[in-house]
Amino acid sequence: MFIGLIRHYGKVDLIDKAVKVFREMGKSYNCARMTLNSVSYNVMIKMWLGNNDWEKAMKVFDEMLGREVEPTVVTYNSQIGFLCKTLY
Repeated sequence: MFIGLIRHYGKVDLIDKAVKVFREMGKSYNCARMTLNSVSYNVMIKMWLGNNDWEKAMKVFDEMLGREVEPTVVTYNSQIGFLCKTLY
């Protein structure tokens, strides 16, 4: 149920509400929250790049590195693809 709600909020660009659901699911409903991994970060990075928001995508990338989550080929390809489309 929570995953569906978070996805819905993400699709309609209500990211703050999606994050709130994620944070509250453990407190209010005693559910184990999902662990952020490279796939989670890649989804967030791709979402921000899809919204043409390089700065927010890079904040997520910096958080990824700060939490010692290893970037993947998808992480770098998303960034390179965005820059290629934007610059040329």
